[in-house]
Amino acid sequence: KIPDELISVHEDITLAIDGLSINTLKFLSTISRDVYYRTVHYMPTTEAKNYQTTMTDVCGVYRRGSFKVTDILCDNEFHASMDPIAASQNHPITMHYAAAQEHVPEAERNNHVIKEQFRAVYHRLPYTHLPRILVKYLTYESARKPNIFPAPQGFSKYFSPRTIIHQENISYQQHCRTSCGTYVVAHNEPDPTNTNAPHALDCLYLRPNASGRHECLHL
Repeated sequence: KIPDELISVHEDITLAIDGLSINTLKFLSTISRDVYYRTVHYMPTTEAKNYQTTMTDVCGVYRRGSFKVTDILCDNEFHASMDPIAASQNHPITMHYAAAQEHVPEAERNNHVIKEQFRAVYHRLPYTHLPRILVKYLTYESARKPNIFPAPQGFSKYFSPRTIIHQENISYQQHCRTSCGTYVVAHNEPDPTNTNAPHALDCLYLRPNASGRHECLHL
């Protein structure tokens, strides 16, 4: 259990955000100062409404963990998109924009870490080409896996960022059993069941989901 004092002292979150591009796919990456909790969201387009939806989801994750985002650090290019987002939240959010030709160090380093994780898995896989959906989920997993381990620079040496924000423990059987891109056989229950349709499907593993099940890419 996370001590209440630990949350109350660090309940105000400073968030560093930046755009991320992998194999021409656009993402929005975030990392929180002191907690070092990372998130990545796929951006179909760079329109302001997509940023607003994403940031509302991110702020909701922290709010459910008894935290609140009070400051956002980002590049000057997000000026037009982020001002309406900060004003639309239930509590005031202070925006901090980097000067022209400058970047937010935490956000840049976060992007480097995610890309390093992506490359490590990509070069382990035996495939020469990856479909877009596998690139997306591999990027999600590259941001999720560092959250499992305590952050060396974080305010807790014992609790991981994921444990602090979600306040629940990791299950190896559910969260770490298979890595993204691994060949698996998924079991299917067709309707009706009395046909000759295969009940075992050739798939690539994508990730575990919140309901305790697993998401796979049917080949």
